[in-house]
Amino acid sequence: MARYGPGGTRSAALALTAALAVLATGCAGGPAADRAAQLAAAEQRESPSPAPAPDDDAGGGPSGGEEPGTPGAPDGEPEPTPTDPPAAPAEGSATVERTFALDGVSAPWGLAVLPDGALLIGSRDTGTVHRLDPDTGDTTTVGTVQAAEPESGRGLLGLDSDGSHVYAFYSTASDSRVSRFVYSPDRAEGSQLSPAQGLVTGMPIESVANGGAVALGPDELLYAATAQGGPDQGAAGDVLTRVTLVGGDPDASHGPGGRVAAGDPGVRAFDWDAVGRLWYLAGDGVLRHLEHGATPGSSTELDAGLPENAEGLAYASAALWVSDPLTDVLWRLPLDGADLVADATAVSLGTGESLRVVRAADGDRLWALSGSELLEISVS
Repeated sequence: MARYGPGGTRSAALALTAALAVLATGCAGGPAADRAAQLAAAEQRESPSPAPAPDDDAGGGPSGGEEPGTPGAPDGEPEPTPTDPPAAPAEGSATVERTFALDGVSAPWGLAVLPDGALLIGSRDTGTVHRLDPDTGDTTTVGTVQAAEPESGRGLLGLDSDGSHVYAFYSTASDSRVSRFVYSPDRAEGSQLSPAQGLVTGMPIESVANGGAVALGPDELLYAATAQGGPDQGAAGDVLTRVTLVGGDPDASHGPGGRVAAGDPGVRAFDWDAVGRLWYLAGDGVLRHLEHGATPGSSTELDAGLPENAEGLAYASAALWVSDPLTDVLWRLPLDGADLVADATAVSLGTGESLRVVRAADGDRLWALSGSELLEISVS
């Protein structure tokens, strides 16, 4: 459902976005802290607009209203535009390096990687957000999305974070929505989330049927996979939706498409590669990519041979990695730029547990959630 996947992939894509923005004006298998700083600066550069009204679901923490800002990044020379890495070899591997028991985390679903390397894990059925320290394995409670309604496989789904905010996709008793919460890790355990600020609201409850993926993009926008929306839902239904970090419409500097990043129905998962190319899984295991700055609807479909139930997607080590919610298999798709080097191959992790969410970590590592554990996986 991150991050994009924090780590090297997003850093390279952020460098591309910075370079393109300077040239133009004069949003998924550097360090993460730089990414958080750039996202915070982007929020300060937003054009003035009314802040989203808090929802009723207090997160058990500080107010979600105005918070002190940070000055925008100083002008400077644009960073070099990143290029595609060398083609991945046709064959590769995935090895589980460490496992972490998710004690106290029922129905783990959402997964986000924080700039300091810690992880946020959401409980779908309780609406609780947990923090796991990979150095110690300790799990603590961050806060709870009170309005998340777990009936019929819904509840708290996708998560992402820039370190100062948590972004969540969840269903309530009346709709599906994407909201933002101020994250204050220095506060008492369980009280570190502010009340929710709705960014995309009023979506039909069925919009979570695709898994509710949400992630911060390299263009400093928030992306959410909304699905099964009715004809009156506009850009909030049956598309990959993108909004600013305060819920506004993207402007011309973010490229064509406005709120719509990809017009294919049933997007289940997405991530960006090293040059900011958007890859996403649509319905029935269809893999597509959209070049940076391309018009929605101009995506390219690849015959990847993925199973119809393929669900998670992350980019790492010049390959796409796709999880299978029915098995312990990761599907590896080696890339040469926007082309496949070879057909998808199934790599069993040998855990015997099915996988749902997969997120990129640093360079050649992934994080993945099973039904009871968090896995750290080295890939090649």
